Amino acid sequence: MVALLVTGWVAGATWAELIKSSPVTLLMLSPASRNLLLVTNSLDAWTYYGVGLIRHIIPDPVFYLLGYWYGRRAIRWAAEDNPGVEKLFGKDGSALVKPGARKVLMVMAVLLPNNWVSLACGTARLPIPLFVALNLTGTIIRLALCRWLGQVFEAEIRGFADWVGRYQTPVMVASIAITLVFVWIQGRRATREIPGLVHLGDED
Repeated sequence: MVALLVTGWVAGATWAELIKSSPVTLLMLSPASRNLLLVTNSLDAWTYYGVGLIRHIIPDPVFYLLGYWYGRRAIRWAAEDNPGVEKLFGKDGSALVKPGARKVLMVMAVLLPNNWVSLACGTARLPIPLFVALNLTGTIIRLALCRWLGQVFEAEIRGFADWVGRYQTPVMVASIAITLVFVWIQGRRATREIPGLVHLGDED
């Protein structure tokens, strides 16, 4: 999890250079939607879908297992610094035991195949084959949507990439500065989240 966080920081700092020199490296570092749109027209379909799918789903089984092993304690941990998690699933995961919650969660797993939804799927004890199917389906849909949008707005995306190329140095400096701010913010959050994660198994 820490390694994936660091690769996201690296992508945030170097994207302006990577979209020209090595778009596949940018995709490997971070499969964020903005990066999918920036690189899709520079990669063939096999590379885009292959690398994008693998990189996108790597953290999801980890978060699923956290939820599966630690149940609602994992939701309480996630909700401490993520208001969205509390809003969706309740501060202690109470929303996941309401009637119909599993059906809603299955839809979310397709529409929002992210870390916190994967955590909730594990907490709700969705069967592993079902979670894998939903997670893969949602991820492929997301990749396909970004691929389609990239083709629709290909001229605009290439124009933006050309603009970044002309002003690469100042864009890189700004990107590094913004990334350092995010590193500082997320580092402060990590000092609270990681100890809680380490001691999840110690709670009653």
